Amino acid sequence: MAGPYADDDWIVGQTDDEDEGGLIVRCRARLPAPESRKAWQHLVLIGWTYEDADETGLPPKAVERQMDAFEEAVTTAVQDSGAGVLVASLTGAGVREWRFYTLGPDAFMDALNAGLDGHPDYPLEFDAFEDPDWNALDELLPE
Repeated sequence: MAGPYADDDWIVGQTDDEDEGGLIVRCRARLPAPESRKAWQHLVLIGWTYEDADETGLPPKAVERQMDAFEEAVTTAVQDSGAGVLVASLTGAGVREWRFYTLGPDAFMDALNAGLDGHPDYPLEFDAFEDPDWNALDELLPE
């Protein structure tokens, strides 16, 4: 099954928070058409908490490289298998969070685990929810 997007358009922005340095938000540029979202109603959140953030709240370069390797492996695995699609990544205040919409959490986790074969253990936390309206992406898009 093809994913809900016909393009690969992304936007990047930053929130301002004087205490924590703000968040860098990278997300899809738009919601897919409602009929394209119907099968992709499950939201999987993956969080990676990191220490030693710099004054901007961003991860150290070594941790950032690990996060990039993780994201590349997982995104490729879940999208190639048709089990999920990455829609956003938020970084700051000691946490990076990835937001994926999936056909179902079990198929997503199977693809994720296959994609991470041979990778080291990462400090990850997972949550899964039903989000048929794609609120977790919609809240990030500019008005």
